[in-house]
Amino acid sequence: MTEPRSARHAVPNPGTRIATDTLGMPPRTLLTQLPRDGAHFVLVKLIARAAERFDEIDHDFRENVAYLAKDLARVVGHGARIVNSSGVVQSSGARIDMLAARMSDADRTLTLILDAYEDLGPVPERAPNPAVLREAADDIAPARTAAARRRAPKDRTTSDPRPGQPATSAHSPEAATNARRR
Repeated sequence: MTEPRSARHAVPNPGTRIATDTLGMPPRTLLTQLPRDGAHFVLVKLIARAAERFDEIDHDFRENVAYLAKDLARVVGHGARIVNSSGVVQSSGARIDMLAARMSDADRTLTLILDAYEDLGPVPERAPNPAVLREAADDIAPARTAAARRRAPKDRTTSDPRPGQPATSAHSPEAATNARRR
């Protein structure tokens, strides 16, 4: 069950809080624990950016609302004599409305990316360290070499060596040199 939208925006940094609640830890922390070549890493990176953008918009929204509240409190405290007629309230209202729309869009974007991350499933286990793979290959290599030796053809010697030259293997460097001399 999801919490009401009003509760999601009741605390500062709602983007980071929503992402942390969904991921189980802050996105930037999770990035350090994921393999860099996977889809999970890419999505968490997008989540971190979307959460930070959401937090920035929320911060701007709160600053503008606080400014307007301070301006209105001053009017209420001093009576109607000091009301600024330059449209401060009207322009602040439009700015707050625009920021509210951007915040709603940032919330939707973050939610979509978080849903995609959850649909991706569990993070695959990291591949073993390359040094471990090399050691494992070294353990297997002697068995393969012995098997290869059993299947290898017997030593072949040239059938008619030149007088005064020793018989050599047909595949040896000496055989190649001797063949060129002939």
